[in-house]
Amino acid sequence: MISLCSSAKPPFGTLVEPLLRELNSSARALTPDPATAEDLVQEALLKAYRAYDRFETGTNFRAWLHRILYNTFVSEFRRRRDHNEQPLTEASDAEHAPAAPDLTSNDLAQVGESIEDKLKHAIGRMNPEFREVFVRSALDDATNEEIAAALKIPVGTVMSRMHRARTFLKDELAKN
Repeated sequence: MISLCSSAKPPFGTLVEPLLRELNSSARALTPDPATAEDLVQEALLKAYRAYDRFETGTNFRAWLHRILYNTFVSEFRRRRDHNEQPLTEASDAEHAPAAPDLTSNDLAQVGESIEDKLKHAIGRMNPEFREVFVRSALDDATNEEIAAALKIPVGTVMSRMHRARTFLKDELAKN
């Protein structure tokens, strides 16, 4: 039976092209090395292209793509850490960097878990109104306008709550 409703997806490239600059900026925020950031974007776009048939039309393509970029970064970071390779966050000319203490993969994992635990604890202690805005922005990669629409509050309120959430986190994490 042929469906009369057309649920055809737009071509992948037409959705990606307007987001390329933003994806590159996000990758540069994750890793300061321009070549590594470019590789990260390319790998994320390849993964997104391969998974595009599973993307649900009508959902937030931008957030989906940013989530793939971030997950690609984390996966690559873990792979490099587990194989004792140079992490993605280090600049490619590491020989000019100041000497860092020798840390094993277990040391790095413990530090990461400690930071993650402190962050989770601080987010859990946050005012629920601030937490909801922060989580929607940080984890769902939603814009202020999208958050405002979802919560039915003004954009200025979203911005204010986001500022207060960040200030709270900064203060909480500085205590420890």
